[in-house]
Amino acid sequence: MKQLPGINRLVELQSLMLKLRQVKRAMPIHSNLDDTENVIEHSYSMAILALYLAPKIDPSLDMGKITAFCLIHDILEVYAGDSPAFNSAWTKEDQAKRELDARKRLKEEWPDFPQLHGYIGEYEDLKSKEACFVSALDVTQANLMIEFSKDMYWKHYGVTPKRFATFVQTRSKKFKNQAVLYDYSMKMFSYFSDHPELLHQENDAAQQD
Repeated sequence: MKQLPGINRLVELQSLMLKLRQVKRAMPIHSNLDDTENVIEHSYSMAILALYLAPKIDPSLDMGKITAFCLIHDILEVYAGDSPAFNSAWTKEDQAKRELDARKRLKEEWPDFPQLHGYIGEYEDLKSKEACFVSALDVTQANLMIEFSKDMYWKHYGVTPKRFATFVQTRSKKFKNQAVLYDYSMKMFSYFSDHPELLHQENDAAQQD
């Protein structure tokens, strides 16, 4: 029989999850922009959404993998931190470096958790249809959270119509072969595209110059 981890090791794993709970995302809870979801809440919401939607969209999807990807897809943020879409303080290069360092650190601290590292690699590389599904669901879930705050989210982050159009174009690339999830998100985006007055208006003229 393989040697099982001791209680101290399980406590260390639980401690890691509590650290992840402290990582706040930019997604508001209801209309309170000061009360945002944390990564644990986000991951759990993703898992429930996937459990509900995946069998309806594609019954051939492996629900074990789907659930695992939902639970670990943002685990690197325990050391890398969240990277909000509208945080100008971070560049893509910064984010990639922080996530690479976090991945190395997790491997060093958890050599006895190969399943975790395997799932992280498969998800990050989008090597399976399950990984592609969860990647697209990640965008969809964020859009659903924005629905609670309506225009307050976009105005809070200074998202002008021009910036919003660029954001939608960028996000649309994450829906690799996920037509249903793409349709959900585009329907939510289209509401704001059709009502630009709900977006941030200041500096629009300056951006167009």
